[in-house]
Amino acid sequence: MENTQEPPLSGSTCLSKHDWLVLSFIKGVGPARLDRLFTYLNAFEQEQSQFDSKQTANSLISYELLTQLKWPRDTANKAITYLVHGWLEDETKTQLNLAQEWLEQSPLHHLVFRGDLTYPSALGEIPVPPLFLYVKGELTSLQQSKLAVVGARKATQYGLDTAFTLAKGLTEQGISIVSGGAIGIDTAAHQGALSIQRSTIAVMGAGLLNLYPKHNSSLFRSIIEHQGCLLSEYPLNTKVQARLFPARNRIISGLSLGVIVVEASFKSGSLISANYALEHDREVFAVPGRISDPASVACLDLIKQGAKLITCTEDVLTEFPILKCESQLLSQKHHDLNFKKDKNVYPSRNEESNSYVSRETQAKVEVIPSSFCSESISENARTLVNLIDESLVKKSLKNEFELDQLVSLSGFTIDEVMQSCMELELAEILDPLITGYARQLESTT
Repeated sequence: MENTQEPPLSGSTCLSKHDWLVLSFIKGVGPARLDRLFTYLNAFEQEQSQFDSKQTANSLISYELLTQLKWPRDTANKAITYLVHGWLEDETKTQLNLAQEWLEQSPLHHLVFRGDLTYPSALGEIPVPPLFLYVKGELTSLQQSKLAVVGARKATQYGLDTAFTLAKGLTEQGISIVSGGAIGIDTAAHQGALSIQRSTIAVMGAGLLNLYPKHNSSLFRSIIEHQGCLLSEYPLNTKVQARLFPARNRIISGLSLGVIVVEASFKSGSLISANYALEHDREVFAVPGRISDPASVACLDLIKQGAKLITCTEDVLTEFPILKCESQLLSQKHHDLNFKKDKNVYPSRNEESNSYVSRETQAKVEVIPSSFCSESISENARTLVNLIDESLVKKSLKNEFELDQLVSLSGFTIDEVMQSCMELELAEILDPLITGYARQLESTT
């Protein structure tokens, strides 16, 4: 398997890369627990003036040590059983084989370990850096100077145009754009970089075999085609889960010199990225908006707290003189955010609504929700989609449902609604919109 055999991982001579990968597949082991063990072994090695490089894992790692490092008892038992006897559960073997097959499928599939030359040095400086990264695309994109552009899914056209323009301008200066691949601001930022045929990096909140959102499949393909990459710290078949997305935001921040927040509400995950940036000693930038615009309230609050207000590419570059010196490209002729009114980075619901209207009469036609297999989705997802269908067919509501609306409709918590919506999107029952979700329809004639 590529990158999983000897030599051992840098900083820990008693465990090979293969060993670390196996440990990551054991149920109950996550990035934090791997990091604690890695940190302990690294510190032990540095403290030993006569450290024996031939020491084995079972001479250093014990059940007692793992439990002291806050590993659950059952997880610690399974880890020791592997390290001492080499025994693996079937599920762990399956994960290992899947990783090996994936790595062998394409030269664009990589597993980058902490300590490898290709591992981004800036990412290794943050608290709890990923022990390894699954990467699909060009590894060279990880070595470029990087800035993150993040923001709300429910973005305004002003926000989308701003993200697109800033990302394009920064990319023209040789800077790689990092974002999360989500709809809204993330999509606009990636597209800004791709508009001039340059690379960009999308950090996923699930395994690379479960890319999310599905709606952005063509965007993800374009990122790969333009020498960018998709990356994740999670095993390949890790499913989409709302709880995983906040942790991926630390990687977006850790990879970057700074984080630019374009639009965000106080509940936006973009604020998590901004907080991580402060924790990581990164620069935080915020784009101002109208004081009456809910999409801009968090950005305005960030500016109050000391985030740097920016309105153009030059505002960002002035904070990083080294980037200006490194740039091999011509400076932009214009630095103000002048937008083309005919450019729409992401389709609005109004545009899509034409498919539900007869061109001859401009009258609404019958809406028929698409069929689906109820046994293939969870009980919460079934309940939610049934409520949506009832609202469309019986109550004749508009086929556009915001998350808050779905919370009120179902009585679920926001986390339960988000998880169900992700599940329904992956099952191709719902389509993502900037403002929420729309039900897929069977027929409109």
